[in-house]
Amino acid sequence: MKNDKKVLFIMIVGFICIVVTPFIFTKYGFGIDFTTENSNNIGGTIGGITAPIVGLLGAILVYFALKEQVTANYLIQKQLDEQKASDDENKIVTYLKKQLQIIETDINNLHYTIKSKTTADGIHPEKIHTGSDAVRKYLLVLKNNNRDCDDMSLFTELYQIDSIKHLLTLIELFVNSLSNEDISDKDKHYLSVEIGYHYITKIKSQFDIFEEWKSTNLPQCSHCNKYHKGIPEEFYDLIYNINQGLNL
Repeated sequence: MKNDKKVLFIMIVGFICIVVTPFIFTKYGFGIDFTTENSNNIGGTIGGITAPIVGLLGAILVYFALKEQVTANYLIQKQLDEQKASDDENKIVTYLKKQLQIIETDINNLHYTIKSKTTADGIHPEKIHTGSDAVRKYLLVLKNNNRDCDDMSLFTELYQIDSIKHLLTLIELFVNSLSNEDISDKDKHYLSVEIGYHYITKIKSQFDIFEEWKSTNLPQCSHCNKYHKGIPEEFYDLIYNINQGLNL
């Protein structure tokens, strides 16, 4: 709008100059003979007077046109950059939502099976605990199990104990991504609330119950001075990192 006013002003001034200056020069002569015999001088004089004005006006208008084009190009590039940033953010949010679904599925897929005594019919009834109940059962196993030096048989036999550790690692990576990725505060809040719900209600609550049975709270092994009893410290290290990331 500001440039439009400048252009209009210049065009008005230029028009006035084109109309007035030939009149002034031909009226007063300024040493030029405009008699009938030399009437051809009039056209040449008017053309010579107005040509520089017209040229200057054209140059000024081209300058403003180019300036507006540069501004328009800048705005277009800015819109493209904003669109690209928005697309990149949407890709990140979509990826994080898929990770959230994986975490939720992994929690629900955790299971712990209890076999009851054989019935008279020779059947072994099974009771399967899933989700947070399974987490509690595995932590109870770790609490009551005294492992020998470098004995990994328990983790081999009950492989889902390691699955719980890998699940905690996945949650930790997800929480770190929320802090490091360039996404909107609204999306961060939504994803934090979602992961917080699954983590707090299904995992953290169970680890809180057994915190006094953390391995470093129990006596060391008399043979190697390591901690074999209770729940491994690495589990609670992951819990601590996730709590820090979620401000719990």
